[in-house]
Amino acid sequence: MRFLDTVKSWFSSEISEAKESVENARSRLETDMDRRERELNASPLERMEQIQQEISDDPMASIRDRIEGAQAHAAAVDDLAPEADDDY
Repeated sequence: MRFLDTVKSWFSSEISEAKESVENARSRLETDMDRRERELNASPLERMEQIQQEISDDPMASIRDRIEGAQAHAAAVDDLAPEADDDY
C-alpha cells in the first residue's frame, strides 16, 4: 500500500505542477492577445507611437550604434588615408 500511496502522491504533485504551468502559459497568452488587440484597434497615430516606443526600447540599440559608428569612422579614415600602392 505504501508504494501505491507514494505513486499517488507523486502523480498529485505532477498534476498540480502541470496545472500551474498551464495557468502561467494561459496568462502569458492572454496578455499577448490583449496587446495585439490593442495594436489592431489603435489609430494610425497611436500605432506609429507604439512602433517608435518599440524601436526606442531596443536593448541592443546602443551597442549597434557604437558598432555602426566605429564602422563609419573606419570607412571615413580609409577614404581619407593615402593608398599604400601610391607610395611605391
